[in-house]
Amino acid sequence: MRPSLCFCATGKTGLGHLRRVTNIASALRQCAPDVDLQLLTNASVEGLGDDERQLYRRIVHAERSQMASLLQPQPPSLVVVDTAVVPELEQLPSRLALILRETRADKLSDFVLPERPWDLLLLPHAADDWRPPAATIACRQQRSVGWIYRREDRTTDPLPLGAPPAAGMPQLLIAAGAGGGGDRWEAFNQALTQLIPAVRQGLSQGLEVIQVIGPRATPAEHLALADRRIQPGPRLNELFPQADLVISTMGYNSALELAASDVPVLMMAKPTTYDDQQARAARWHGRVGWAYDLHPPEAALNWLIDTLHQRRRRPPVALAESGAPVAAKALLELLQAGP
Repeated sequence: MRPSLCFCATGKTGLGHLRRVTNIASALRQCAPDVDLQLLTNASVEGLGDDERQLYRRIVHAERSQMASLLQPQPPSLVVVDTAVVPELEQLPSRLALILRETRADKLSDFVLPERPWDLLLLPHAADDWRPPAATIACRQQRSVGWIYRREDRTTDPLPLGAPPAAGMPQLLIAAGAGGGGDRWEAFNQALTQLIPAVRQGLSQGLEVIQVIGPRATPAEHLALADRRIQPGPRLNELFPQADLVISTMGYNSALELAASDVPVLMMAKPTTYDDQQARAARWHGRVGWAYDLHPPEAALNWLIDTLHQRRRRPPVALAESGAPVAAKALLELLQAGP
């Protein structure tokens, strides 16, 4: 029988989990085309391209509470969970691996498996960037594999952002995750409702505001102050370098794709269950752009106006190569290991 691997990915307000496991799945396909890949997710896969969805023999939509029971009749050789808690996962006879993105210290214990260690703990960070305190999560092996991200594909024509309506008018792109943000979206919206009119007033050359619409965005999440909206699907990263400035929440995936470009970013942290976006924004402040929550709102306003007026760019952050091939190799070694 072919070795089988099932990714369990969650996320209803962003695509970071799906993007991370699919980057690894793509690397696995290249080095081990015979491995049977499956995906269980509670999120829509509309944000993945057709070629990415075809990496998996089977994609099943399921809530976290159902995932372990769905795998029980025919357990895969290896189950890989991306920064999520899957109830009763430890009861499967499969090997178990956890991809653990930087997580709030008070939430780390949620990832401890009852009565057994993880076979592999993959950290999608540079070795000296973040790791959980020793012995926090029992595991047989722990590997830091580097940032897992994708760069803009320069072999094909990028998805066009579209020309501004007037010569010399800067373009501001607003990206706030894939939708479904609820109260978190409302706080983001309120901040923008105060900022954007003040930015327009401070710019003599005008401003076009473009909102990115994710696959799960509701009409309630359409910004009234946006001049137009665009739904790029899986190709959002191609739009970033074309904008004069991006306002974005600071999920793991968005932060890395923005850092790899040269566009300045107003970073607006969004509270989530496990992810410390405020700490991430603080880390990238000055290198990627301006961390909104670390300074008074008027400081962000002045930075926005000056950056847009000057059309200022910045050096891309040197992220090194994506850690997806390293993660794929570690998972393949675990698949091929003896009993």
